[in-house]
Amino acid sequence: GGDAPFVGRRMEVHAVVRACMSHGLTTVHGPAGIGKSAVVFEAARFMRQRHCFAHGIYVVNLEGVRAMKKILSALNGALHISATRASELARKLAQYRRCLIVLDRCETAVRLAPKQFNWFLATLLKESHVSVLVSSKVALPRDAQEIIGAGGGVGEVEVGALPHADAALLLVKAMRSQGRCLRASEVGLADRDEG
Repeated sequence: GGDAPFVGRRMEVHAVVRACMSHGLTTVHGPAGIGKSAVVFEAARFMRQRHCFAHGIYVVNLEGVRAMKKILSALNGALHISATRASELARKLAQYRRCLIVLDRCETAVRLAPKQFNWFLATLLKESHVSVLVSSKVALPRDAQEIIGAGGGVGEVEVGALPHADAALLLVKAMRSQGRCLRASEVGLADRDEG
């Protein structure tokens, strides 16, 4: 959950940060419930603390959204601007040269409106200088890079299962944060590194 401490996934977080710093578009994908959003939020927190994007990092939850007008509306709200078309949004974003837009939980748009979503991303990336980080249960179609034409290519990070030791440690820490003491040995770990 949102209250659990961040455990493990340092390699994935590093890969997301590295991809965001060197690509206009970065995608993070993996199965439902695997921790994609947690990885994306931790990477965004890391980059925010280090001022990697001078004009800010904006996070938009697109769970269940497939209509481009609703995506545009969500972006307008997060960025505190008003645009009626993707190209108008891109023009307004042109002033934010070092800005990261995180589009979390994009699977509905990727699955049900892939051409429109790719066109929307292409418009943002071509007509502004923002970077975009997309998380989804499914990867963008293989031809997305060609369609989108992202400057610097597309960075891609796949999030897999959390290693058993990290999963056990996460459980121990989450239980501790709820006031319940659970020893590492109860979840199959030696009593090291419980702190």
